[in-house]
Formats: sequence, structure tokens, C-alpha cells
Amino acid sequence: MSDKEVERLVTNVMRAIKAENEAAERTDATVLSLGDKVTLTSRELRHLRAALLRTAVHRLSSAITSTSFAFPMFATETGIWMKFDGVWLRCDVDAYYMRYSSDAQSLGHKINAFLSKHAICPKAILDIGANQGEVAMWFCTRYPAARVIAFEASSATFDILKSNVNMPLQEFPNLEIVKLAVANFDGTLEFSIGKGTQNSFVLEAGDKETETVQCKRLTTLWDELHLDKAEFVKIDVEGAEPLLTDDIGAVGSNIRSAMVEYSSKSTSENYRRLTETFFRIGFHAEWEGKTYLSAESLSAALEEIVFIKNGAVDVFYIRPTI
Repeated sequence: MSDKEVERLVTNVMRAIKAENEAAERTDATVLSLGDKVTLTSRELRHLRAALLRTAVHRLSSAITSTSFAFPMFATETGIWMKFDGVWLRCDVDAYYMRYSSDAQSLGHKINAFLSKHAICPKAILDIGANQGEVAMWFCTRYPAARVIAFEASSATFDILKSNVNMPLQEFPNLEIVKLAVANFDGTLEFSIGKGTQNSFVLEAGDKETETVQCKRLTTLWDELHLDKAEFVKIDVEGAEPLLTDDIGAVGSNIRSAMVEYSSKSTSENYRRLTETFFRIGFHAEWEGKTYLSAESLSAALEEIVFIKNGAVDVFYIRPTI
């Protein structure tokens, strides 16, 4: 039986089942002598179910072969995951990770190289803007003794993050996930929806739909989470990074290193203030293999690629001592 024949048969059977079930609800009759309700999970339709699943598996296998997709996959009735660089990530809700080539690596490798260079073995890691959890989960596998705290505000993205963390083939006892926006005040704010990994509370002109999310300052969280020191803090919040400037100034003496995304979603002036704060409290910066010892030199280097060409880059910060 061809794929089209199976699809046509399934469609016709399901239509008939729906009609008979609706009739049964009206007449309290027995449906086709197969029970009060009939679905494709019924024992009597096992051959049809097998044909449908066989067709789906064949199509998936053909797609994997034709695209040279090199990542293992795992499917259940609750979701489909692919294994990328040691962690399982949902790929049925959002196809973001399916775009990766076979030689792609997690951002965690880049961060780990930076930490190793400076002989940092983190005991506490904050992932502010954790997205779907790729980096946070990678941290957990690389540093199993570290306390890893991941913050994600978007409801849709947090659901995927939670699903990834709870995926049955992996577990992360040292990971805490928090549905929260880290901002410059405690309360609630409007957060964009419908933009996938690009959702943010830095709203743009085209952001017509939003959701209300809880937010807290980094200083508030530092106390609530009973943090003493953090050896690494990742800040990637889609243009809202400068809003953490004052709190970085307040708790920065207890941070050993950080990675901050710079993008054109905020202004050069806003990022410059954040940059100056890092340098003022004793950090220097590293970007593209170069070390920057002043806010002026780093800001000048980033001006064209970020704010003129509308790019986005990750800048590392390191304190000589903590």
C-alpha cells in the first residue's frame, strides 16, 4: 500500500469513526460493535495503526537520509528530541536546532575554553536568558558539582526548557530553572510573544502581542537564592542587557567572569554604560582573541559590527581575582 493510499484510508476511517461516535452520543448506541468510543488506539484498528506508523517512520528515515541529518532522535507521545552535543533538545515544537550541521558545537564549548584559559572551575553559574536550556544543560554535564541556575521569562520557551530538562533520557540534579525576567526592578513587565528565541521585554514597533511576566532585579535574586559568589554569569536577553548595569555594579565584586551579548536591539550609549561599569569594578574584556583593558577601546571595537552593521557578538569579562 502506497503512502497516499494509507493517508486516504486513514482519513476515511477517521471520518467514519467521528461520525459514528457522534451518532452514539446522540443515541447511546454501540459504535460499530467496537465500544463506546473508537480511535486509532483501539485494538481492532491495530493493522491500520501499524500501516500509518510505518509510513511515518519511512518518511522520517527518508528525510534523515536525504538531509544527512547526523543527530540521534528520540520520540514519544509527548515530544520528539534530538541529541546535540551531549544533551537532548526538543525539535518538534521549534526546528531551531535542526538547522545545525553535523560539526556544530554548543556555545558551552566556547565558554568552557574561556573558563579553562583562566583556570576557573565554577561552583555557581547563572544563565540569564537560558532560552531552551542548551547551554545550561551543557554546563550541568561539564560541571556536575556546580550549582546552575537558569532564568527564562518567555512562557512558550520556558515550556520547552522544562520539557528538555525533564526528558526521560537525561537528568540534571544540579540545575534550577526559574521562569522569570531579570530586569532593573521587581514586579511585572510586558514580554513579546510569537518571536521564538527572539522574544524579549525590549519591545519593538512590530510587537503587537505580549504576555505579562514576573521580573526581579539581580540584586534581589542574589539574596533570595543565597548566592555568595558566582564564577560565571551568562547574560543574553535580546537587547535588555544594559538594564542590568546598576545591579552588575552592585554585585559584580562577587562575580569572577561573565559573557554578555551585545546587539543592535539596544543603543550604543546603553551598552557603553554597561561596559564602563564592568571596567570600573575591575574587569577586563576579551573578544575575538583580543584583550581590552578599557571601556573606550572595547566600545570602539564593537561600534561598527554591532551598531552600524546591526550584528550581535558575545563579549567575555574576567576579573583577575574575586
